[in-house]
Amino acid sequence: MDVSVIVPTFNEEKYIEKCLKSIAGQKTDIKYEIIVSDGSSTDNTLKIAKKYTEKIIISRKKGVWHQRNLGAESAQGKILVFIDADTELLPSYLETIINAINGSVIAVSTAFKFSSQTPELKFAETVTNAYFLMRDRIGKATLPGFNICILKDAFNKVGGFKNILLEDVEISKDLRKRGKTRYLRSVKVITSSRKLDEMGILGTLRYYLELDLNKNLNNKKIAELSKKFKLLKYHNYVHCR
Repeated sequence: MDVSVIVPTFNEEKYIEKCLKSIAGQKTDIKYEIIVSDGSSTDNTLKIAKKYTEKIIISRKKGVWHQRNLGAESAQGKILVFIDADTELLPSYLETIINAINGSVIAVSTAFKFSSQTPELKFAETVTNAYFLMRDRIGKATLPGFNICILKDAFNKVGGFKNILLEDVEISKDLRKRGKTRYLRSVKVITSSRKLDEMGILGTLRYYLELDLNKNLNNKKIAELSKKFKLLKYHNYVHCR
């Protein structure tokens, strides 16, 4: 097996079929498996998933970091591809990213477009891609978790995803210490804009900025004061389903 595509899920019946259909429809000769790693969904997520793969892992413990790591444990591929349930792949996706991983490159992610294309979303999409491409050019690529491809050996060496806020940012840092990482613009994934739809652009910016601040509040007393006086609104992930 060359590649394992791991999809973490929890109550994703609205999006999961398009995601898995796009993975199953890859135009490639690469041998790959699809793994759905589920946090005990109570909707039709698992029923839909069974149409596309027999490899479904169910865990009572929830958390996208845990679902990804659990999927990786049973993966047979030499390369791990993590795709969020609200993300669709173009038919050339796997072929493109696998060709990009060679020599010193141990992990990649790709540019994206939102499934909805309002002027506001198009602006957010353009700015975010430009930021990630800029980081790639200076050798500090950030690999957004909704679409990330990692050599299994490198993944194991950094200990997988950590149980912390912005776990994809953290694993990006860990991987850069092990080898070269890239943010590619040669192919895009299509991802849901549900966070922006619910919070708006400014609200979403505030959300991620505050998560980053909370992540870096290493001093326990400062973190407790922040919660007590409500200095920050967001102290943990807010799920939009």
